[in-house]
Amino acid sequence: MVDERGEPVSAGPRVRSDERLDAGAGATALTLRRALDLLQQGPVRSSGHEAARALGRTDPVSPVTAQCTDLEYLILTREQADAWSEFDPGAPPVGVPLVGGDYGVAQTDPFREQDFTVGDANATFLEQDERQLRGALKTPLFPAAAKTILDWALLRTNGELDSCTGTLVSPGVETIRHFGLKVDKIRLEAAVRGDLVASLDLIGRHERKIAPAPARPAMPAVNGYTFAATRFLLSLDGGSTEIEPVSVEAFHLEQANKLDVGPPREDRADPERSGSASYLFAGKPDVSGSITALWDRAAYGDMARGKLPGSFRAVLAHKSGASTAVAAGGASAGTAVSVPVTSSTAFGVGEVVRFESSAGVLKCAGKVVAKADATHVSIASLEKNLVEGDLVYGKALSLHVPRLLVDGCPKRRARSQLVRVTLNFRAFAESNQALLCTIVEG
Repeated sequence: MVDERGEPVSAGPRVRSDERLDAGAGATALTLRRALDLLQQGPVRSSGHEAARALGRTDPVSPVTAQCTDLEYLILTREQADAWSEFDPGAPPVGVPLVGGDYGVAQTDPFREQDFTVGDANATFLEQDERQLRGALKTPLFPAAAKTILDWALLRTNGELDSCTGTLVSPGVETIRHFGLKVDKIRLEAAVRGDLVASLDLIGRHERKIAPAPARPAMPAVNGYTFAATRFLLSLDGGSTEIEPVSVEAFHLEQANKLDVGPPREDRADPERSGSASYLFAGKPDVSGSITALWDRAAYGDMARGKLPGSFRAVLAHKSGASTAVAAGGASAGTAVSVPVTSSTAFGVGEVVRFESSAGVLKCAGKVVAKADATHVSIASLEKNLVEGDLVYGKALSLHVPRLLVDGCPKRRARSQLVRVTLNFRAFAESNQALLCTIVEG
């Protein structure tokens, strides 16, 4: 039986010749799609045997893990001061929680062209004689890792920053170790209903694949530092008086270390290191920041217009820390000060404590260096006098800019008609004073 064009017609539904499916091609497409689905089942391990059967193969392919960044974990270890970019197996490993898997350090080998022309002939060669290791890390600050992060970014020994080795484990795929990482810039920021988060720009020397992978570090036993648990002190008139601006809604502090990257060097003995920087030195630090608060006092504008120096302090006390009160007699400001407290048993040596007035106004912070008995703690440096009834909170973290100038205070009006002001400032130093001072547990 044929149709009007002379083509055979089956007993079933009529199908035009240009709409017919190639059965062989269709079957192949379906098996390929089935195999692809099996090999891309997200972060779970799919069966290589199932994929092989879908493709009609008799030899199984290797099992495949589709890597999810949430499975990755990062371990930092300090490098010795005289052994930059050398992993120290004796250094204690520190697990660093990530925000959305945000650890973006990677090695690149950029191309450089060499062009040659001889008469009407020309050639272009590609050289890769420089190896770069750069990226970023973003992590909330937890009590267990805060000292490692802040010392790494801010602490200088004989004018030089410490370095770390970063080990990034991608389970089932590979483990990469990044050597000689130093912090080019750190940004600390927190806002209402948020946490204290550290964002770091990193520069290192080179990377290397290692095996086996180190064990996954334990999750932090407690949550990170929060904005809600922060107390502030701000000087607006040259430092003679301080206020506690309770209307602060956000702040950030940033220190740029201005790393000087040395020239690349060929290393035929270690090809993985060849082309990496020959040194990585810290430059002069630069500290800036901002404070956003309600426009509730004229002193903010007076400070900016009068070019008056000021200071800023933020002290966060973790809710897992103990609390007590200053006992009779109080204590005077000074070094190695013995402070009488109701009970000292819950505080540990090396712990940072926050001192507040009985009304909850921040006074200062200090580190416990000794405990003489159950009712006394020795503070390394006490900046202000304490009186009986002052409050003491443990597990604290202090961020302090001793001297700053405000370069402006732009205002922003919201729909609620509340006016907010942002004080943008730069830090400066006198008499070799640090631009950004931290007191952290450890």
